[in-house]
Parts: sequence; structure tokens; C-alpha cells
Amino acid sequence: MADPPREGGGASRMGGEDGSSQPEGAVTGPPRGAPGRRLERGFERALSLLTDLFLVGATLMIAAFGFYDLFVTRIDAGEGALRLPGWLRMRDLNDLKARVISMIILVAAVTFVDVVVETKDGGLSTFYLGAAVALVIAALTVFLRFGRADGEGGS
Repeated sequence: MADPPREGGGASRMGGEDGSSQPEGAVTGPPRGAPGRRLERGFERALSLLTDLFLVGATLMIAAFGFYDLFVTRIDAGEGALRLPGWLRMRDLNDLKARVISMIILVAAVTFVDVVVETKDGGLSTFYLGAAVALVIAALTVFLRFGRADGEGGS
């Protein structure tokens, strides 16, 4: 129910009593930071969010296939069994770690891009976040290259 007009003329037709440029009865959308506000940022924001969700889901699926293949039973062991592509077959736990770490690197990069798109000021805090993400990605890449326990550093 709308508030009754106040004495003294109230607000003008094109501005609210607080001096905003919105008409008095206009719906301005959810407040800043509300969950519904996330998709109002445009196509780029929605695409970034969907890409992030897809990568997280793919990481969980790869981990699930890997754990099942390593610890329960070989997926492609029998006749007429489900055949996995070569990049999804796990010979040992190091293969699984390498694939999951690669997906974590992708998720970190996409999440950083998502933060940059959402940030309005783009100041020093965004630079620090980018440097931290780059440091984590570099550390994970070094681990992938040189962190094999059996002495087989990468290819």
C-alpha cells in the first residue's frame, strides 16, 4: 500500500523526496548486493557465472570418475562396458591430481575475471587479488611440472 502524500507538495513528478531521479512510484530493483542483482549486470556477467559453474561441475565429475576408476573398479574393464576417453582415464593418483589441479587453475582464472567484471573501481585491491591469483596459479603449475613423487617430472 502506498504512503499518502505528505503536506507541502511532496515530491516532483520526476524525482523522489530524497532527490533521486527516479519517479516517485518507480520500482528500482533489488538493493545493491541482493541475490537478484547478480544477473542484472548483463550478458558478460551471466556468461562468466555459467562458465564458473560449468567448470566446478566438470571438476567434480572428473574427480568422481577418477576416484571410482582408481578405488572401486576399472570403468572400461569388461565387455560392453562404458568407454572413457583417454584424457579421462586415470592410471594412478598423480593423474587424478594433475587433472583436478588443472581444473582448479581454470576456475581460479574465471573467478578472477568475474570479480574484475563486477568491480566498479578497479583499484589497487583488484591488482592485489590478481597478483594473488597469479601466484597461486604459478605455484600449482610448478607443482604439476616438478611435484611428481616417482621422479617423472612433467613431459
